[in-house]
Amino acid sequence: MKKFLKALAVLAAVAALGFGFASCSDSDDDDGGSASGALAAFTYTQSYGTETIYFYADNTWECIETKPEFNYTGTDYKGTYAITSGDFTNGTLDFTVVEHNGKKSGWEKVSLEIKDGVFYLDVHDIPATVDVNDSSYDKYVKQ
Repeated sequence: MKKFLKALAVLAAVAALGFGFASCSDSDDDDGGSASGALAAFTYTQSYGTETIYFYADNTWECIETKPEFNYTGTDYKGTYAITSGDFTNGTLDFTVVEHNGKKSGWEKVSLEIKDGVFYLDVHDIPATVDVNDSSYDKYVKQ
């Protein structure tokens, strides 16, 4: 009986240890596209995947790019914004890009218009420019 209880105790300890490792992650980055805490999210769908821009309460945003064919999800761009009128459905934002693929850069500030939950945006590295508000640019739709 002692052997059985000892084996049961060891099995319980191993199970508890396993649950401890599986219950949480030491990673706090949300580049998996979950973006918890976002006030709004807008997605642009491409042939190879999606780009989703998340707007946060601290007036920052990030663009998470997902390419299922390559099993890739990561942060593409980051920046800041300020709502100058309206809201995330119909409004205007002062919009800046400050980082691309982890590298700091200084793009100009632009006035981004959102109409009926849609905005148009293109970000270029060379030269460092942000183009907005033209329906020929990438179309981001509110989720």
